[in-house]
Amino acid sequence: MDLPDLKLLQTAIVLSEVRNFSRAAKLLGIQQPALTKRVNELEEYVGFKLFIRTTQLVEPTDSCRELVKEARTSVLHAERAIQVAKATELGAQAVLHIGKSHYLDPYLLSMLNSVTLPLHPHVKVELSTATYSQLEQEVLMGRLDMAVISGASENPAITQIELSSSPLYILMLENSRLALEFELKINQLGGLRWALFERPVNPHLFDTIMAAAEFQGGTPALLHHVATAEEAAQVIYNEMTDIAFLTRAGAWRVARNGLAMRPLAEERLSLVSTLIARRDNESKVVSEFTRVLKRKLDAPKGVQLNLPLHKKPVRKAS
Repeated sequence: MDLPDLKLLQTAIVLSEVRNFSRAAKLLGIQQPALTKRVNELEEYVGFKLFIRTTQLVEPTDSCRELVKEARTSVLHAERAIQVAKATELGAQAVLHIGKSHYLDPYLLSMLNSVTLPLHPHVKVELSTATYSQLEQEVLMGRLDMAVISGASENPAITQIELSSSPLYILMLENSRLALEFELKINQLGGLRWALFERPVNPHLFDTIMAAAEFQGGTPALLHHVATAEEAAQVIYNEMTDIAFLTRAGAWRVARNGLAMRPLAEERLSLVSTLIARRDNESKVVSEFTRVLKRKLDAPKGVQLNLPLHKKPVRKAS
């Protein structure tokens, strides 16, 4: 029995996930007519329809869902075979492709880079950076062995382990009334102009922040999207916004020269870092890497230094 081209199976996997021809074509790096041609070829090969087309969405049939379930493993093993062959040629036993979010804590990044595997001492780790949704898709497609995302995945095909959780920090001018506080609540930020990351960076955290703000009466007067801590500092300096939501590392990096930082004391709005992998990934290297990383993170840490809050608030006597 002749087997179908792996590209046809990859197409079915991606299209069944995103259920949109243009988005699937973009993820696969091809034009939409080429995607349609692949779908037609695969349906001709199996002898029945795999997708139900509507004006807006593409719905996989029950038969397609079963095909995709098995095809994931086939494509993953084929891609891993190529990766292992290339790694062997370069003198490594294997290559671990790990994705990370833009907001990954530097401490976690240093942990990822410092992992050594006793059972696989010559494994090479390759890191790449992308948004939350891109990382999840790359893991599902088998292009990444695992990824560290900000937040949690709701996809049942993903297995995940929480690595760390830390509060968000609010950046503001040192002479702001908010700088008089030791910590802040979301309702204290209502009516102010916010600088915040774009939703695709971390959809879950973005939606949680906006929902909490609306529920607690802390909605912003204006929302300005920024990509970096340096950009956030600049829009505050230029009086385009009053505050910015940043990670601890980002706030620490720019909280100087007239800027102060305060922790956002909202447990639901913490920045959670999660290690994700495909549930059907049975790689021994991935398993060992996960165990070693978790062991390193769970090990006792040294004394933490105080964050540079600058001009610590002095409460006036009543």
